[in-house]
Amino acid sequence: MVLESIPSSALRLSPEITLDGKASRVKLNVGGSKFETTLNTLTRYPGSLLNVMFSGQHEISTDDDGYVFIDRDGTHFRTILNYLRTGFLDWPSSPKATAELKRELLFYKLQCVGHEGSSICEAE
Repeated sequence: MVLESIPSSALRLSPEITLDGKASRVKLNVGGSKFETTLNTLTRYPGSLLNVMFSGQHEISTDDDGYVFIDRDGTHFRTILNYLRTGFLDWPSSPKATAELKRELLFYKLQCVGHEGSSICEAE
């Protein structure tokens, strides 16, 4: 994750609505996997790492194509992004993938809720 500012490509993002009424779009490069979402989605859960990063209080560096780089494996970020969008988390069937997803949810400081509503993201 890059939070320090690089003057030539620094960008201050804030959760504002654009003039056409659509939420601001954000391009992410998570470990080489590219995603596009809205600022509203990234800031949906107060206290999460993504909320803090994109709250408008930090300068976020972008590459020449406008992507914000997050130095994490992008394998499970699609699932995390869909969780941010819908509030529902689709757990993988593989125990190994489930453990990896739990680690990513902990990294992003997102609550982990199991199928019965119990927290299942305790460190293993």
